[in-house]
Amino acid sequence: MKTLIASFLLVTVLSATAVAQSKSFISFKEKFIGLEDVHHLSLNGFFARTIFKMVAEDDLNHAVKAIKNIRLVTVPKAAFQKQNVSVPGFKNVLHGDAFEELAHVKENGDDITLYMQSTQKNDNRYMVLVEEEYVVTLIEFRGKVDPDFLIKNRPMSYNKS
Repeated sequence: MKTLIASFLLVTVLSATAVAQSKSFISFKEKFIGLEDVHHLSLNGFFARTIFKMVAEDDLNHAVKAIKNIRLVTVPKAAFQKQNVSVPGFKNVLHGDAFEELAHVKENGDDITLYMQSTQKNDNRYMVLVEEEYVVTLIEFRGKVDPDFLIKNRPMSYNKS
């Protein structure tokens, strides 16, 4: 009986996790998962907040609150060519999934773009797309971000394209 209940709870948790991901993140992950040098990491809110508190500065921790989960996928650019897809094509998928571009930063040859998808809940879904010379990283997280606090305390230059 305990095994049956534990199995039911596990299936319920895994189902809720799958629903919590955006369609664009799921399609990105499924397109590349299983290919060589593609890595996927998923953290629940407790572990994500703990790690974030250890590595982030205090003012950044104040701005980013109540992280529900973080998912990350790294894909070599060669895999994009093998799958016959492109980063600009994926950006179109993000726009089709109701993600708005908030900022685009070019730093040391890397393109970093921040997207947000508003939800009906008190938190939003954010996507960070990092395009480096040989690797593309997609990070999705849900939570609350105080953009006014970030702008006031961490002025960053950005270049919206």
